[in-house]
Amino acid sequence: AEKHHHDAAADLARRGAALPAEAATTFELQWLAGDMLRTAGQIDAAVEAFAHARDAAPDDAARCRAWLGTADCMRLQDRYDDALEGLDAAQTLAEAGGMIAEMSGIHYRHANICFPLGRIDECMAEHEAARRLGAEAGLPDAEARALGGLGDVYYLRGRTKTARDYFARCVALCRENGFE
Repeated sequence: AEKHHHDAAADLARRGAALPAEAATTFELQWLAGDMLRTAGQIDAAVEAFAHARDAAPDDAARCRAWLGTADCMRLQDRYDDALEGLDAAQTLAEAGGMIAEMSGIHYRHANICFPLGRIDECMAEHEAARRLGAEAGLPDAEARALGGLGDVYYLRGRTKTARDYFARCVALCRENGFE
């Protein structure tokens, strides 16, 4: 996986997941298979792997991760209603478990679905929630992604100076944290 051999990594992860193991190990292997398959563009197979990961999940945090993987796949296929359903399932788990980092990611993904649907006010609110939660969780990468998303929204609205300010904040935060 680290060498970007996504198909091979997915095959090995699926083979490993088929072996007898604790639920946490099976979950991680199924989740890795889903992630690698999604990255390789095999979206239907990735959705199936994430479903298997949910079935093997040892706890709600793992189930939340699997739902996020599923939602990411659905968004890639422009299956926005299905993606939103996956995000709703993940959000229920994240809120119940007080998973702030996951909530930031959920809001960010939700914003990225609202954008192509033209739901710009909702997109802006979701990016702002993602930014706030990312900052609260101490995740500068999550905060930077949301700042970039806010820049996109303001640019779309023709507010180029405000968009530039958000993009500049995003770049500054990335540089400050060594993201390149």
